[in-house]
Amino acid sequence: MSSPDTVAATAKAIPQGAIERRRYDVGEIFEMISNEASTKRKEEMLGMCASNNGIKNALMAVMNPDVVFKSQKIPSWEPCGAPIGMAPANLELESTKLVRMLEGHSPEIAGDLYDKMLGDLLSNLHPNESMVVISMIQKKSLGKGITENLVRKVFPDLLPLKSPMVQV
Repeated sequence: MSSPDTVAATAKAIPQGAIERRRYDVGEIFEMISNEASTKRKEEMLGMCASNNGIKNALMAVMNPDVVFKSQKIPSWEPCGAPIGMAPANLELESTKLVRMLEGHSPEIAGDLYDKMLGDLLSNLHPNESMVVISMIQKKSLGKGITENLVRKVFPDLLPLKSPMVQV
């Protein structure tokens, strides 16, 4: 991962719409957003990603309690040594295939096959993006300040409605 100073400087230098013009990887985007101090700027940056399925699928996987992977175990994998943007795979394209690894989908993908498919995916992504997939599986934070409230504000239809509290 990049140093916090480099990421923060890069994030401040990104003009409106630049995330759409340059293909930042999903891990880079979450890192830039989490290093941004202003909540308003976090909203703007996340909003620039409206057409990025990798971002939206990662947010859904982490924040939607109904999205559950078949296993939270992470198989052994070898980090890809390619520079950002040069890895054999990227999460924006591969994230739509992750549905096969969710509970209730593709029952033939289980056990050793699941472990092999997940290990291959993690090995073919840039390490930044592999860490995003692991966060998705384990429902861990995608970065500082990337909260459910922020996601609901930027993408109001992305997550299921919260059920109201019943007072007794």
